[in-house]
Amino acid sequence: MRIELWADLVCPYCRLGERRLEQAIARSPSPGAVEVTPHAFELDPSLPLGSEQTQLEMLTAKYGMTEAAVVTMQRRIEATAAAEGLTLRLVGGRTGSTRLAHQLLAHARERGRAAALRERLYRAQFEEQRSIFSADALLPLADEIGLDVDEAAAALSSGAHEEEVRRDQARARQLGVTGVPFFLLDGARVIGGAQAPAVFDAALRSR
Repeated sequence: MRIELWADLVCPYCRLGERRLEQAIARSPSPGAVEVTPHAFELDPSLPLGSEQTQLEMLTAKYGMTEAAVVTMQRRIEATAAAEGLTLRLVGGRTGSTRLAHQLLAHARERGRAAALRERLYRAQFEEQRSIFSADALLPLADEIGLDVDEAAAALSSGAHEEEVRRDQARARQLGVTGVPFFLLDGARVIGGAQAPAVFDAALRSR
């Protein structure tokens, strides 16, 4: 089975949905027969490179929520994740443009380090509340997972993978993706959102 997924690195539901998929694959009869291909998706592609703000600022402005309502929602998502052994620290967290982070992931894919970098970026965002929104923030993380920092810096400064990220997002638009996580199974079946673990289990059994 081939599973394509679109996700953004600042989306807590993406982190949760990907974890549920990973666990479902591990429980499946033939985990080695499942190939997962992540694609880039920016929740807000209009943000300038390097921009960031608090999640509280973003959510209150975008959805007209009160600060108390935002914190209540964040605590609820944190508790849902914790019940499944996943740490999400949302209260007090930051968000911003993830374009460079997706470009760095594309570079890491060429070096065989995309999975390690993806996990490191998620931990930086959701466990450490650490910026992933600029080259200065990203390059130390690249170094930690064994990427050559000079090569990574050159890839980011040159925009070597910008077109690849754009193609990912263009395909998402063609598929009608308006929210993430979005999972496409064998080019046909769709799972939208961080569905319950049983949904992923059933999808993998039905292949």
